[in-house]
Amino acid sequence: MKILISAFNCNPEKGSEDELGWSWVLQLSQMGHEVWVITEANNQPSIEQFISKKSLKNINAYYHNLPVFSFNRWIFKGNKFGIIAMRITVEILLFHWQWGAYQTAKLLTQQVAFDCVHHVTNSCVRRYSFMGFLGLPFILGPLAGGLRTPWRFRKSYPLMGKILDFGRDLANSWIQFNPLMHLTFTKASKIYLDSEQTRSLIPKFYRHKSEVIFNVPPCRMTTIPEGIQRKSTETETFRVLFVGRLLFWKGLHLGLKAFAQLLDKIPNARLTALGRGPEEKWLQGLTEQLGIQNAVDWISWIDQKELISAYLH
Repeated sequence: MKILISAFNCNPEKGSEDELGWSWVLQLSQMGHEVWVITEANNQPSIEQFISKKSLKNINAYYHNLPVFSFNRWIFKGNKFGIIAMRITVEILLFHWQWGAYQTAKLLTQQVAFDCVHHVTNSCVRRYSFMGFLGLPFILGPLAGGLRTPWRFRKSYPLMGKILDFGRDLANSWIQFNPLMHLTFTKASKIYLDSEQTRSLIPKFYRHKSEVIFNVPPCRMTTIPEGIQRKSTETETFRVLFVGRLLFWKGLHLGLKAFAQLLDKIPNARLTALGRGPEEKWLQGLTEQLGIQNAVDWISWIDQKELISAYLH
């Protein structure tokens, strides 16, 4: 089959949603399909290098730039509410990118007889796609973003976290009334979702064409290296690892409180937090409140290729 993929997030050298986008492209090509992917222009160096290195003949990548535009420069600048401006900016930029990617896709359909078009990323259930207007069978998803944080956990959030989560609840409720989402769901031949909670956000008259699938990228480590042994907590450092963006909804603040209790039983334990994000100062301040700052190491970033070794050590 000749498959056209829209994947704003798509990069073989990154994790999270970028890895998911690239995994769909790569695995469909490995199944023997011819794949055309439209993605954000910043992904071009990594994708072109990977395609060249692996001599992949059935992946064709096209790139569309984000508009040069930012609300962050003048809305809430220097204010703790700047993250709200960032969210507004992201939504506007993604709207522009989706529309531009659709225009690119229209030109491609004049050159290639595609069998279907698949919107993979950005995979948020609140974000629409224009690819259904191409007149091709349109596959949407897997969509995510429907999981709801229990209220008892929200109590542990910082104030801004509580505000943002409340805003997210409102945005999820708006899906039922958003005309652009209705158009997206109407045009879709098949809608994939990551959970029943996300599926419940879709208006009932579209659910007959929806399906929940387990959406994770393939593991890069196929075998456990030799020499991996269980460590003794009495003679060796007991290491705990967190990998992810430093955001309130990732739950590291709860992990830090649990780690403080672990230190009471295993004094030589160490926690490594690998990631960066807007909650970094808040989390580092929490380690000081808990008196565990000397047992926590902060690493802002490592290459994706080195990530597996971080888990092993």
